Amino acid sequence: MSLAAPAPSDVDVVIVHFHSDRALLRRCLDSVADAAQHADLTVTVILVDNGGSLPVELVPDGVRFVPVKSRGNIGFGSAVNLGVAAASAEAVLVLNPDAALETPALAAFRAALQQEPEALLVGWMTRDGQVERDSYIDWDFSVERIVKRTRWSDDLGDGGLLPVEKVSGGALFARTAVLRTLGPFDERFFMYCEDADLSRRARSAGRPLLAVRAARVDHAGSASETSFHPLVEAARADGAIRVTALHRPRVVSVLQRVELALVTTLGLARPGLDRDARRARWARTASLRRWRFRTQVPRMDPDHAS
Repeated sequence: MSLAAPAPSDVDVVIVHFHSDRALLRRCLDSVADAAQHADLTVTVILVDNGGSLPVELVPDGVRFVPVKSRGNIGFGSAVNLGVAAASAEAVLVLNPDAALETPALAAFRAALQQEPEALLVGWMTRDGQVERDSYIDWDFSVERIVKRTRWSDDLGDGGLLPVEKVSGGALFARTAVLRTLGPFDERFFMYCEDADLSRRARSAGRPLLAVRAARVDHAGSASETSFHPLVEAARADGAIRVTALHRPRVVSVLQRVELALVTTLGLARPGLDRDARRARWARTASLRRWRFRTQVPRMDPDHAS
């Protein structure tokens, strides 16, 4: 006699593991378990192995767990896509391994999705007690980013849902079918700005982008950002150039690369810059040289990024 397959979860949580800090990943997984229990939701953690030993022992007892093996370091967006492809729940939460949900977060996400079933939702992300404004604003130029961050107000009243320009991939919640319709991520992005690209495509398709104030998420910042800093900086530059090249006129894209080159040069000339910081900034120039004034280039190769 065959056994019945377990019923689908209410929410599948996709987490990409790439040399994740064990303490932060444990905090992340424990927060998912606590939030699921508080919301009375069944949750499956889909842990995508993108590099490093998969720490399955950190998954809390009683939490459903599905490991997904990638072909090495295939990039954040591609790894998320593997996780979303493996999902069977009605809704998916894409969560960074260095982020932790506050206890009411899953209940708040679920309530918001019932109110806005076609929307892409993002958690209210904070770091060191401060709202991560970059999770919600979209920009092509450094000056534009500075202006938008200056104009952003954290005092937005008690409204539950806030329209935003961008939904961060660090705590992204949506119906599984909606994410699959959108891609979700364009795999030409290796790491960084794939959420900005997704947000621009979703806006063009008329889908709401909403921050859920009650879905609070504490974002610690990944240790891998330090360990792989040159790769991170090269990927940031590549992602920034690529999203502008895809969505803005060519003249805007060229001007953006000129500005990025100037900002990078000024940063390299800063007195007292240590060797590691100099290597990281220099890695940006690899992306600039690779793009030059081309309309498109192949996906970034992490083995030749710096």
